[in-house]
Amino acid sequence: MQCKKAQEVLLTRYLDKEMGSKEQARIEEHLAACPGCREFLETVKVTAVAPFKEATEIRPDDVVWQRIQEKIAANETRLWGWLERLADASVPWLRVARPVFGTAFVAALTLLVVVLARWPLAQTDPVYGYMLEQTMFLSDLGAGNTDLLNGDFAEYDVIFDQMAG
Repeated sequence: MQCKKAQEVLLTRYLDKEMGSKEQARIEEHLAACPGCREFLETVKVTAVAPFKEATEIRPDDVVWQRIQEKIAANETRLWGWLERLADASVPWLRVARPVFGTAFVAALTLLVVVLARWPLAQTDPVYGYMLEQTMFLSDLGAGNTDLLNGDFAEYDVIFDQMAG
């Protein structure tokens, strides 16, 4: 077990004894072999556990607990009502085999990527479209593509000289 994972377990479940016997055995084994984690555990005990050992339990009035329980029950009822309606509406979808969902997801993702990759930016920004067109034209001219000039080279001799030199 890595120290980072062991220290996370030490902070969250080990000291509260909220773990299974197998996981506890793994932590004990790691602690036996790792002095850094043993020191970490002792530091946690001193700084996070010891100050609360002598703390007294504060218990609010029964009326407060009753109101808290009523609010929790009301929220659960509201939440479960919504979730039940959602579950009832989605039951037919859940009966479809899982490979169908995977295939549909991959197909939708592929379609989205293709559409976004081929989306013409010139439609959304005319300046970008114009600049792109001019850049492509000059790039083709620089590469020697004279087909763009419609066969009239007389006016472009100056441009070719400037591009060459």
